[in-house]
Amino acid sequence: MKTILKKIGSKIDKFFITFLSTFTSIKKYTLILESEGDFTDNIKAFYDYLIKNRINDYIKIIWFVHNPSEYPKINNVKFISRYKFINLQADFYIATSHIFVFSHPYWLTKWRKNQIVIHTTHSASQIKKDTSDPIKISDYVLVCSDDVKEKRKGAFLIPEENLLVIGQPRIDLLFRHKDCVKKLIPNYEGQKIILSMETFKQTKYWTDGDNVDPFAINVVHTLDDMKKLDTFLEKNNSVMLIKVHHLQDMSFLNVVNFRNIFYINDSDLRKINAQTNELLENADCLLTDYSSVFYEYLMLDRPIGFLLGDMDKYNRGFNMENPLDYMPGTKIYDIDQLFDFIVNMDNEKIKYEKERKKMCDLTFKYQDDKNSERLWNWIRINCLEEN
Repeated sequence: MKTILKKIGSKIDKFFITFLSTFTSIKKYTLILESEGDFTDNIKAFYDYLIKNRINDYIKIIWFVHNPSEYPKINNVKFISRYKFINLQADFYIATSHIFVFSHPYWLTKWRKNQIVIHTTHSASQIKKDTSDPIKISDYVLVCSDDVKEKRKGAFLIPEENLLVIGQPRIDLLFRHKDCVKKLIPNYEGQKIILSMETFKQTKYWTDGDNVDPFAINVVHTLDDMKKLDTFLEKNNSVMLIKVHHLQDMSFLNVVNFRNIFYINDSDLRKINAQTNELLENADCLLTDYSSVFYEYLMLDRPIGFLLGDMDKYNRGFNMENPLDYMPGTKIYDIDQLFDFIVNMDNEKIKYEKERKKMCDLTFKYQDDKNSERLWNWIRINCLEEN
């Protein structure tokens, strides 16, 4: 019954959007924002820039979120849900807004001729080869360098010149220290911060890996190993934060409380008004697997360890040949190698310094905190100012 109602609601919404598009004009100074995680990621960083610079004084901002009542009232900003059965208010803004800036615009398959859809994407790299989207989902896509632009040609159904080498707004957060750790860890006393961020393997709807990773560290398989890791961290004056991917189905994880290992999710970050990249900036080193988060961490020039304990069972595959060549850091296949990485963290930083620098320069044309500013200036010049 729910599925039937959803289909009916979707058809009604589409009818109203089409009707409004026919009989109403586009509101030039109206901007719609949406992020996959509601109020987060590139879109949140860009929004913060707009508010800080009082751009909302003359631009109306519409945020599509699940629960609008959770967000504060701000001048010329309206939080709306498009997820209800029928939402005529959302339909109106979809039909009449001038600019859309989305991190995941996959639901928007049709828009008016003079509307502009900008796709920030979720990753700084996401190198793709010969994997065009089956439908056009945006007019423009943000990329971080000419090298990435070259490698992503053909990945989107847009002209090459519409891949904008501007950078991504959330990169700005890596250059502004915000002390997140003391708010996340009780009784934190200045230990080294080891941040582990694996990509998701299981979601509520599909599975990307045959291997079930119960502790979200793919080289740790048993509770005894977790206890050893916890003890090892204490001896080495370190704590580990495990940031669980927002798409990961938590029912697959065995989240256990330890003295020196802490699990963090998006909800925890929201409670302290922090973004993932602000947490990333607090880390002394990063552990990850096949997640593109390491590209952004390159900006900080700190050690990276790649957890590859389930590489042979990772079903999603890789978008490049020889993926190990794209990993400028220690490859870790078991818990003993993880211990070695933690002990030798300072040496690891020196050992892979040139590789990190090379990869960083290829991935990022701009290595600064001006990404949101560049995006806004592009919108202002190309979309708002009279030609």
